[in-house]
Amino acid sequence: MTPMSTRTRRIAPEEIPAVSLLAARIWNECYASIISSEQITYMLGKMFGERLIGEELRAGVVWEYIIFSETIAGFLACSLDRPSSTLRLHKLYLLSEFRGRGLAQETLRSIADQARQQHATSVSLTVNKRNERALRAYERAGFKIVDDIVTDIGQGFVMDDYVMRLNLEIAR
Repeated sequence: MTPMSTRTRRIAPEEIPAVSLLAARIWNECYASIISSEQITYMLGKMFGERLIGEELRAGVVWEYIIFSETIAGFLACSLDRPSSTLRLHKLYLLSEFRGRGLAQETLRSIADQARQQHATSVSLTVNKRNERALRAYERAGFKIVDDIVTDIGQGFVMDDYVMRLNLEIAR
């Protein structure tokens, strides 16, 4: 099922506090069965602090709300790595009530289209190895696992992820 009224909108600097709150809600919904609550809290502070989001916006990372029927359903963040011609999808998160409606697939198609317009040859991302729902969504969109990485993020925590890539030369 493809939603007919999904779009994205750039996040303005004054909306950063709301994005941080949205990230906390989504992460507590999504990751409670995958990683500890202590790691969720730590990672929210590390990845979604207001200062960090502001720095990323100023550095050119694109942060956008995903909007479905005029309601904020989630958000994404991406940036283009020109030397490798890869669009890096840093974040793609949906509120639980919007999952299973085709929004992720539509958003991923839009991201691939944007990447092509920027002359990227691939889209890459990392996803927690235990996030089965996200893994299935990315695989449905044509992403393939190309690596697995374990990253020490401090305080005794690690991110245990797959690196996934969508080759835009063969994707349609």
